[in-house]
Amino acid sequence: MKRIVLVTTVFDVWSIEHVLSGISIGSAVKKRNHKAFKKVLGEDHNHHSWYFNLMGVLFLGYLWETLEHYLEEGMAGKGVEYWF
Repeated sequence: MKRIVLVTTVFDVWSIEHVLSGISIGSAVKKRNHKAFKKVLGEDHNHHSWYFNLMGVLFLGYLWETLEHYLEEGMAGKGVEYWF
């Protein structure tokens, strides 16, 4: 008789991918926001910049998840519906 071992993991491949994507998108958003602050204010301010960084990352993440949802639902054709 074979023994089946079920393993529950805390992090799967998609969790690791989301963390790494968040880090890379966060870095890009932070650089862009600091450039914008420097351009508008004449100097780089850290005052409230964490808020704009967080909003930028959440916006891009939500935008991607929405796009991914519609692609998986077949809104872009049947070929894209089964891409995962």
